[in-house]
Amino acid sequence: MRIPNWVLASALAAVVALGSGSSFAGKGIIDGLTSGGGGGGGGRKPPTAAPAPKPVAPKPTPAPSPANCAIINTATTSAGYSGVNATITLSYTIADKCATPSTWTVSVIDSSGATRHTESSTTDSVSVGSVTASSLEFSARYSVSLTVTSSTGTQLAKSSLNVSTKKARDFLAAALQDLNNANNLYLTAAATTADADTAASNAAAHAVYANEVAAWAAGTADAAATAATDAANAAAFADTTATTAADAATAAPDDADLAAASAAAATDAVVAANASATAATDAAQAATYATETAQAATTADSAAATAANAAADAVAAAAAAQSALDAAQAVYDGLAAIA
Repeated sequence: MRIPNWVLASALAAVVALGSGSSFAGKGIIDGLTSGGGGGGGGRKPPTAAPAPKPVAPKPTPAPSPANCAIINTATTSAGYSGVNATITLSYTIADKCATPSTWTVSVIDSSGATRHTESSTTDSVSVGSVTASSLEFSARYSVSLTVTSSTGTQLAKSSLNVSTKKARDFLAAALQDLNNANNLYLTAAATTADADTAASNAAAHAVYANEVAAWAAGTADAAATAATDAANAAAFADTTATTAADAATAAPDDADLAAASAAAATDAVVAANASATAATDAAQAATYATETAQAATTADSAAATAANAAADAVAAAAAAQSALDAAQAVYDGLAAIA
């Protein structure tokens, strides 16, 4: 059967009015109009729509740091020298208020575009410091940049400076002053070494003498102790003899010889007792002296060891001063050669 044109036009207008969201329904209308007449019996069931996939929560992305959360407050350069090379020092102050610490990077680039020095570190809330690039050429021009980047790599701030290193001869006076200072330090260290050696030698000699005195005092104390023991034994024997003579004189009161012997024995006993007391006093004094001299020897040994260590330290300091002097001389000679 032929479909009149006005029917097709009406169907097309309906499709347009439904819009893109109803494309499936519009297509059905046209299919129904253009399909063969057939009896419209049961018709086909519309296909079952597939279940929608379960939504997945998107991964959170870190919020970018504001472009002005880190600011370079100051960035200045100065030129100097180290050895026979020029140096550039960049001093900086960075204020960082970013949510996460940023990173500062210093780069020194020469006129040919080669990077001669680079250094980086994380920032604090207020980062103040300096970076020195060494091993540079004199009378050369360099570009020095300070860049601050966020934790995600976004550039937050940058400062670029151009600086020229000085001529080698500009540092000759400073190098000569360094050489003079190094020489004075060496002379002082050498004099200190000589004094320390003398002090160590004297302390060692004193320790030897103190130990000799202590040894003599110890021997004297031993001899005095022996003499005191002998005197005590002699006094005891004299007491026994006096007692025996007194007993004999008592038993024979009419014997003048026994009486005289008793009196003599008593006198000898007194003398022996006095000698024993004196020997005991001498022994005690000798023992005290031996103790004192032993302590003095110990003190002298300690002083000698301290003086020896001081002398060793002085020798090491003098060697270091000599090395510093040699280095200062080499720097001055090197600068003078290229000035």
